[in-house]
Amino acid sequence: MTADTFGVEEEFMLVDPARLTPVHEGPAAIAALRGGRGYGDVAAEFLPCQVEHSTRVCSGWDELADELHTFRRALSHWADRHGLLAVGSGTPYRRPQETASPRSARYRRIARDVGALTQEHLLNGLHVHTCISDRNQGVRVMNGLRPWLPLLLAVSANSPFWEGQDTGYRSWRAIQTRRWTTYGVPPFLRDADEYDRLHARLTDVGATRKGDGLNWAIRFSAHLPTIETRVCDAQLAPAASVSLAALLVALARSFDDARVEPEPVPSAEIDAEMWHAARYGLSRGAFDPVSGRHERTGVVLDRLRATIRPVATASMRVLIDDLLDATSSERSGADLQRRAGKEGDTALASLYRSAMTAAP
Repeated sequence: MTADTFGVEEEFMLVDPARLTPVHEGPAAIAALRGGRGYGDVAAEFLPCQVEHSTRVCSGWDELADELHTFRRALSHWADRHGLLAVGSGTPYRRPQETASPRSARYRRIARDVGALTQEHLLNGLHVHTCISDRNQGVRVMNGLRPWLPLLLAVSANSPFWEGQDTGYRSWRAIQTRRWTTYGVPPFLRDADEYDRLHARLTDVGATRKGDGLNWAIRFSAHLPTIETRVCDAQLAPAASVSLAALLVALARSFDDARVEPEPVPSAEIDAEMWHAARYGLSRGAFDPVSGRHERTGVVLDRLRATIRPVATASMRVLIDDLLDATSSERSGADLQRRAGKEGDTALASLYRSAMTAAP
């Protein structure tokens, strides 16, 4: 990977289109789709109702959009042929009465560690990898991204339902993930050595094991020279995933400079703002990393645009503006799901189906 490259992981769930409950056909879908043309790797996620797609290394936004659309279309067509529905949402509309156990040895070990949480880990995310030149530079980027996590969660929130009910949250997935040993906001770090010392200290504490990494919303990739940002819910449509990737890459680049020293905002403040973002999205203001206060949404979005303007290309700014406009005007994934959900299961299934294959 080179300095201007990036990659995306998207997690999907296979569901019964009539009841919108997860079904355990992920392994069959993965076997059929692995090695397909026009997209990267297809792999298992934690539970057998899930499918993960990891893109190839990308350097352009049209390239990323084409790959995401190609894989989603392939997954949707496979699901249709088997009487199923592929869904891009942070949580399923309903849970199955019984959740199947993970298939891989690694995930079975994690399931033993977390106990009953396994049955509720029906969670799908969008992970964005941005390339770094060295790990100390990566820590600068992590420190810079920390206070933007609440806003990133707010604009990506896409999981309002659980057990067939509207939770009242824009991102129920974000609330569910708070129960793991490590989660959410990483600490402000001095350098990569401090990251490694903390990782070593937390290994074998709770469900954190060697080789698994830390479940922070931003972390070093275990196998790539990247920073992996994990705060975003899985998205209904590929266009939203592309826009979120552009936003995260732009923010990362804005801190990719030793002359820019991120502010050490206390984790407790960011964590409280993360809860607020999961509950309300952008409807009740947002955290402004520059002023360190909760501000009107328009003020924070203007601050975001000013932060990324020096490093974002024209095409990136268009993608980001589309995302921010949709979220601000109640056209986010959570908003669309809620409106469809009020019309019933059939309308919600139709939304999931059309969004998955929408042209980016």
